[in-house]
Amino acid sequence: MKNSEAIFLALSIIFFCSPANSQGNAQTIAEREINKAEHPCGKVVSAAWKSDGGIYAVCSNKEDYLIGSMQSPKGVVMYAMKCSALPLIGMPRSSCKK
Repeated sequence: MKNSEAIFLALSIIFFCSPANSQGNAQTIAEREINKAEHPCGKVVSAAWKSDGGIYAVCSNKEDYLIGSMQSPKGVVMYAMKCSALPLIGMPRSSCKK
């Protein structure tokens, strides 16, 4: 990923994030989005809907993720972001679990 793409993604997440839709099995959705993003995970061992409609998920490799969606020119796009990356875009890591 180029720096400009990373900056666009970060700004999109900060300004245009929306819930992951709060419909369906949180673990199934988390596994799909983490795998689609090609993040190393192993297996999703727990996933739960957050009060804001996103999903908090933990993988068997102990990495935790925030799953959500954002508006793009092509419509709503789902994303999976490592919680450890949140401080890199100015968000507290603790916001992953809220």
